[in-house]
Amino acid sequence: MTRTAAGLPVTLFTDAEGRVVSSHMDEISRATLLAGVGALMP
Repeated sequence: MTRTAAGLPVTLFTDAEGRVVSSHMDEISRATLLAGVGALMP
């Protein structure tokens, strides 16, 4: 699957297989970044 970003900056969260599971467009806060990474953990 090809995924494109409509704007910059964009943060893509990927699983262990490299699939994009979520994204965040625009500047990302520390809290949002930590939540996104935390959601990837088992």
